[in-house]
Amino acid sequence: MSRELLNQYAEASREFHNLVGGIASGDLLRAPTAGEWSAGFVVHHMADAEVQFATRFMNALAEVKPSIVPFNEEAYPDSLNYAKRSVKISQDTCSAIGAFIFSILENISEQDWGRVSLHPDLGEMSISDLLAKVISHYQAHIGQLKEIIESL
Repeated sequence: MSRELLNQYAEASREFHNLVGGIASGDLLRAPTAGEWSAGFVVHHMADAEVQFATRFMNALAEVKPSIVPFNEEAYPDSLNYAKRSVKISQDTCSAIGAFIFSILENISEQDWGRVSLHPDLGEMSISDLLAKVISHYQAHIGQLKEIIESL
């Protein structure tokens, strides 16, 4: 199960980055319609999310039942200046942290996959559960990028 999840994570990351790489730099900040995120904003969001996810994995491995602190993704675009950030830096960050997470998880024991963290809304989440959530997150934003690409 753990190897399958890691492979799904790697594939989702690859697909995401391939989609972003196929978007012309001039189109990265074009929102499909007013009020929606551009591809660049999606990249910034994914970089920010990977930072959050990496912290969750590290805490789950190093602490006993650590609390997961949710993040307010709706506040991030303004608070973290998405409009002024470099999409390239966010894409590189997302890619590097993804490789970092993969390198940590590919080396943990089968027993460690069951280590749990406490989510305030979802309750206990194992490392396997957390990785499945990350994969689902990638897949949702892959779908979002595909819609943005179709609208360009």
